[in-house]
Amino acid sequence: MTPNADDVQLDIVDAAKLLGVPVHCVERLERECPTFPARLRLPHGTGGWRLSSLLGWAALREEVGDGVA
Repeated sequence: MTPNADDVQLDIVDAAKLLGVPVHCVERLERECPTFPARLRLPHGTGGWRLSSLLGWAALREEVGDGVA
């Protein structure tokens, strides 16, 4: 997918704060997954749900432990 002017560049920690996900969840995800991007490009109209799902997974994993796959 090629970037366009409507795409949003977002720092992952800022995104976590906006969605109410504790920052330490994102920091753990960054530590455990070296390919995890510190900045995300969200394609206009398509990326928000993916970001919220990823950060929600990070928060859930922190809440219930490493059993979340």
